[in-house]
Amino acid sequence: MENAALGLVDIGANLTHSSFEHDFLAVIAEAQSAGVQHILLTGTDLETSQASFDFAQRDPQLFSSTAGFHPHVAQQVTAGHLAAIEKLVAQDKVVAVGETGLDFNRNFSEPDSQLTVFEAHLQIASRVSKPLFLHQREAHKPFFERLSAYRDELAG
Repeated sequence: MENAALGLVDIGANLTHSSFEHDFLAVIAEAQSAGVQHILLTGTDLETSQASFDFAQRDPQLFSSTAGFHPHVAQQVTAGHLAAIEKLVAQDKVVAVGETGLDFNRNFSEPDSQLTVFEAHLQIASRVSKPLFLHQREAHKPFFERLSAYRDELAG
C-alpha cells in the first residue's frame, strides 16, 4: 500500500487555543497539504472542549474532539464545569475524555486539585464508556494508582 493512501491523523491538536485564532484556517490547509486527513482536536478546558466539539460537528470528516480539563487548569474547575464536560463527552463527535491526568512538574494547579479533577474524569469516562486522552508529567505513582483503581470500568 502506498503511503499516500494511508494518510495521516493528528491525534493531539490544540488548535482551539487562542494562539491559533488568527491563522486556524491556514494551519488546517497546511496540515491537509501535508497529507493530514483527520485531526483530533484536544479540549483542555470548557471553552476549548466546546470549540473542538463545534468544529467536529461542522466537519466530521476532518475533525473529532476530546473534552476535559488539562491538569494545569484543575484549580479553576467547578462542579458545574464537570457537569458541562460530561454532557459534551456524551456526544458522538467527542471520542475521549481529556486531556486529563496529572502534571506535578510546574504545578500550575495544586496536586490536590489535579487529583480531584482527574478522579472526576475517570468517573465520567466510566459512566459514558469512552476512553481517556491522558497527560502525565512527574506524577507517575499517583497517576497509575488512579488508573489502576478504574481499570475494569474504563473503555478502550
